[in-house]
Amino acid sequence: MFVGRDKEIEKLERIYKQDGLHIVLLGGKKGVGKTTLLEEFCKHKRNIFFTASEYEARTNLPNLSRMIREYFNDEDTSQFTFPFWKIAFSYLYEKNKDKRIILVIDNLSNATEKSLLIIKYLQEIPEQELIMNNMMLIISTNDEHLYNSLINSNDIIAKRIYAAIFIDKVSDEDIQKLLMNVDKANIIRFSEDEIVLREGEINKDIYKIISGHAVYYFNYGTDRELVVGGLKEGNMFGEYSLLTGKPGIYTVVAESELLLLRVSWSEIEKFVSMDSSNFKDIMSHMAKMLNVMKINTEILYEDISASENLPEKID
Repeated sequence: MFVGRDKEIEKLERIYKQDGLHIVLLGGKKGVGKTTLLEEFCKHKRNIFFTASEYEARTNLPNLSRMIREYFNDEDTSQFTFPFWKIAFSYLYEKNKDKRIILVIDNLSNATEKSLLIIKYLQEIPEQELIMNNMMLIISTNDEHLYNSLINSNDIIAKRIYAAIFIDKVSDEDIQKLLMNVDKANIIRFSEDEIVLREGEINKDIYKIISGHAVYYFNYGTDRELVVGGLKEGNMFGEYSLLTGKPGIYTVVAESELLLLRVSWSEIEKFVSMDSSNFKDIMSHMAKMLNVMKINTEILYEDISASENLPEKID
């Protein structure tokens, strides 16, 4: 569900229509919708959308290398890593001389030196490359210190950032415009760290995130607690219990202030008919959960086999 970012989209579109290499810095707290905004902007445009890892920064360059090579259908993508960010960007420039392309580096953090190698490279881009290459590079971060240090820096990087955009949470006015035809009783808020759904309890509603970010767990609050994944603006959850009538299989906890659209069983048909992508979102989350359950079952079987010396599983 894309809400209230018309001004930001318009600004990005204006930059996109210009020739040359343009660097855009997008900042905002976690859960305000930066990724959703960029996904909406990149729709129907040539783009490479890379999410940087804050915790495994050493994998950023290898993963971006793979995505670039796969985008251009090069061979041996699984084994190839560019040795330096400079080489990766130069390769992308060379492959994409004539057409406009967007490279998104989402979730860049100030927490690791390896992530900051990207920033170091941007300071060293030759002036000729700034003129000759036709790429729009968008870097997003929820690290406010990094955002402010870049735009206020005396280094050359501050001069090379063509535009800096900082977004706040979606305003109530924008939300009300979007939800004019929705019963206001179906809009609910949760505070950071508040539990939305509990594993083992039956819920009779499905939820779609309007704004904010959540995390879902198996065995929440126990010594076997497992983080299954994150939920962001536009994602849906609660489908398992609603569709089966059985207790839920995961716990959902708000990671930021969370605004949700609650849909009951009696409203499902209308909800899907209003926007066909809602059905796709429901099925997508169900498929993801089935895959997670499959992986956990295989891990459990391996543990039991090791402890009881059972015969290996036959596929």
